[in-house]
Amino acid sequence: MTQDAAAALELARDGLRRGLLDEAAQALQAVSPAAAPADRAAAALLTGNLAYERGRYAEAQAAWTAASGIYAGVQDHAGLSTTQSNLELAAERLARRARLEDRVQNLQVTVLALLLAATTLLVVAARRRRRGQPAGEVKGGLAPR
Repeated sequence: MTQDAAAALELARDGLRRGLLDEAAQALQAVSPAAAPADRAAAALLTGNLAYERGRYAEAQAAWTAASGIYAGVQDHAGLSTTQSNLELAAERLARRARLEDRVQNLQVTVLALLLAATTLLVVAARRRRRGQPAGEVKGGLAPR
């Protein structure tokens, strides 16, 4: 590990621990793509951590997948284990987000259907009033009898 990369990685770790995400991101930019594989793997892992903290789970998953590949290449089992655990977290968050998006979509459809039904009832009531009929007396409707 080079001193420059080590210092940048430590700054990034410190920024993440303190919740200073912009500072952590800036520190990670100092790690060169030509850095040693172990440094690149650590930078990819931290990049994934940063994305995860920002709620960008797909981006985190991509960074952790890259880190996993680098860690496997340098046979760093601890780093590989960490990235695998993080990948499971990202997959869980992405699945949860997909379920929530499905629920939101279902709720939107339900709200639109209710709005359409309410609009239809209002139109029917307005037409009946114009004809001089009581709006609440709809044959087979839900009006009280």
